[in-house]
Amino acid sequence: MRELIIILLLTSFGYGQSAHVQNPLLSDRFLVTVGIYWPSDDYAVGVNGSSQKNNSFDFDENFNVKNNHITPVIGFHWRFTKKWHLNTEYFQLGYKRRATLENDIQWGDYTFKAGTSAEAGISLNMYRIALGRTIYQNDRFLMIGGLGLHAMNIKAFIEGNAYINDEQFSSERVSVKGVAPLPNITLTSLYVFSKKISGSFRIDWFALNIDQFSGGLWDINPILYFQAFEHLGFSMGYNFFDFNFEFDDQNWKGTFETIYHGPSIGITSNF
Repeated sequence: MRELIIILLLTSFGYGQSAHVQNPLLSDRFLVTVGIYWPSDDYAVGVNGSSQKNNSFDFDENFNVKNNHITPVIGFHWRFTKKWHLNTEYFQLGYKRRATLENDIQWGDYTFKAGTSAEAGISLNMYRIALGRTIYQNDRFLMIGGLGLHAMNIKAFIEGNAYINDEQFSSERVSVKGVAPLPNITLTSLYVFSKKISGSFRIDWFALNIDQFSGGLWDINPILYFQAFEHLGFSMGYNFFDFNFEFDDQNWKGTFETIYHGPSIGITSNF
């Protein structure tokens, strides 16, 4: 009986090892993910005036925004050689709200005073691309390290009765826009639990503060994959993102900060 149990255990172990090897996410060239992401997000925008800097205010606190938004998300992974990988991702966030201000808002040289009605909006298009190389791989585990770029196309505005000193401007609309590109170091790991189930963990990081440039980011993304069919599966993940950037051009002199985090689900196709 003991010998039979040992044989069964060895057979099961051997089957498990081969199942791990057969998981397509370790070997397929392409992985496409289409899903939805519903983060809790927060934005702080600062617009410098002629005599003041860093007049930052929190959009969500001032305009009573419900923090959860649902947005489509698209991801693409390409293993273009045995060792090299290209990964991209895109999604969009934004809203527009009207509220009676509880506090003064300073936007450049304009002041939107407490007790008045104002409308504000923000839109954010996030693009991520990363080039990585396999650091280590076996039948169950894959680790990739590389360099990437996060680029945010940001637009923000506020509209209402504004003041410069004591002069009032009715229905004044002021806006800023800019593209915030931040390079980053990226590290991704994939672990195969079985032929059907695997999990990945990715972390991107960057921070730099010099005279002409200031910015930083953390992007952390664990994902669980279920391979339902040969070329079709499902994913469930969580994304935490912390981003700050200082603009200094004709369209925007000031700062932008955002933190968003929340779950995502998706359909995956591998081939």
